[in-house]
Amino acid sequence: MSVALGIRNLKPIKAYCYSYLAAAQYYNGLYQESAASRRKAIELLPKDQWSVEFLSLAQAYLGAKDTNEALTAAKKR
Repeated sequence: MSVALGIRNLKPIKAYCYSYLAAAQYYNGLYQESAASRRKAIELLPKDQWSVEFLSLAQAYLGAKDTNEALTAAKKR
């Protein structure tokens, strides 16, 4: 098994960690931090798994009262 293959296999696991972190940040009122963690999760996940992340990203932006970014994220879903 090559090192590159091993790292590629870890990306979804790391993405889920960022996703859980974003949820915890959101529920603690840390909306900007939550949005940053969601964006990191989106970077690491394959495109077919982005839908829920973009909806959650839009929700974080709404919590931060950034409606323009929320609309942009929601449209990417």
